[in-house]
Amino acid sequence: MQTIPDKIFVKPFKFSYNKKIPLTLACGVGIDSVAMIVGMVRLGIKPDLILFADTGAEKPETYAYIEILNAYLRSNDFPEVIVVKYKPVRAPYDNLEDNCLINGTLPSLAFGGKSCSLKFKAAVQHTYIKTWHQAMDCWKRGEKVIKLIGYDASKKDSNRITRLRRKKEKKACETGEPIKEDPHYTYRYPLQEWGWDRLECIKHILGGGLPLPIKSACFFCPATRPEELSWLYYHHPDLFMRAIELEVNAKSRGGLKKIEGLWRSSTKARPGSWYEWSLREGYIREKEDGGYQIVPPDMLLAPTHPDLMLAYQIDAQIRESAWN
Repeated sequence: MQTIPDKIFVKPFKFSYNKKIPLTLACGVGIDSVAMIVGMVRLGIKPDLILFADTGAEKPETYAYIEILNAYLRSNDFPEVIVVKYKPVRAPYDNLEDNCLINGTLPSLAFGGKSCSLKFKAAVQHTYIKTWHQAMDCWKRGEKVIKLIGYDASKKDSNRITRLRRKKEKKACETGEPIKEDPHYTYRYPLQEWGWDRLECIKHILGGGLPLPIKSACFFCPATRPEELSWLYYHHPDLFMRAIELEVNAKSRGGLKKIEGLWRSSTKARPGSWYEWSLREGYIREKEDGGYQIVPPDMLLAPTHPDLMLAYQIDAQIRESAWN
C-alpha cells in the first residue's frame, strides 16, 4: 500500500518519558495497538519490548498480520513483536479454547467477567517480563516499568479507564485503605495522550503504509458482533463450528444455568445464544436423529469483514484529500 503524504497528518503529537526506565508495549495486533506502534515509529521512540499474548484462538488473519507488522518494525529498525503464551503448571490445557471445553464453560466475558483476558493475556505478559533483565534491574532500583496500552481516545475506551479508576476508589473507601497501585508498572495510554480516536488511528495505520488489521479477538469472543460472526461463518467455517461446539458443550455440561450462551442474553435484535442465532440465520441445521451440522457456505456471497470495509472507505477518502 502506498504511503499517504505527511500533510494529511497535520496535528502534532509527542511522547515524553524517562529514557532510563524500560518501555514495554502490549500489542493486541488490532487497530489501536498497531496505531500506537505507528505513532511511536513516527516519533522515533523505540519500545524495549513489544509483546503479543496469544490465547491460542486468534483468527488466521491476526497471526498473519504479525508477520506484516514485524516486517514494518524491521524496516524501521524497531524490535519485533514477541509472542508469549500461557504455560500451565498443572492444568490439562494450554489455551483458552481447551480451558472452556475441559471445564464445560465459556469465556468469562459471557458471564460479565474479564478473567480470560487476565489469565491468558495480562498474566502471561507479566510472567515473561518478570524474567526480563531490564525489568528486574528496574524493580531492584525501586522503579516501575512503563507499559503502553492501546486504548484510543474514543468515549468507549476513555470510559474503560474511568471505570477502572472508580473501581479502585470504591474499594479503597470500603476498606479504608489507600488506593492500591500496581507495584510493577506505570501504565500509559499514548493514543489518549495524542487524542487519537478510532478514525485517527485508522488514518495513521494507512498513512504508515500498513493494511488495516481486523479486530484482534478469539474466534469465540462474546464481544463478537452478528456481522462479524457472519463473516466467520463464510471465511472460516471450521472455526465457526468450533465456536458453536464450545457453546453446545457448555450447555450440555450444565455451564449455562444463568446465561443463554456466548452473547449472554437476548436483545431485540438477536438471541443470547450463538447456536440459536445460527439456526435462525440458516448457518446450521438440526439433524432428525439429534445433533446439528453446518450448512455449507456459498463463498460467492462471502461478506468482507466490517473492519476491512471501513478501511476501504476511509482509505479512499483520506487519499483523495491528501493529494487534492
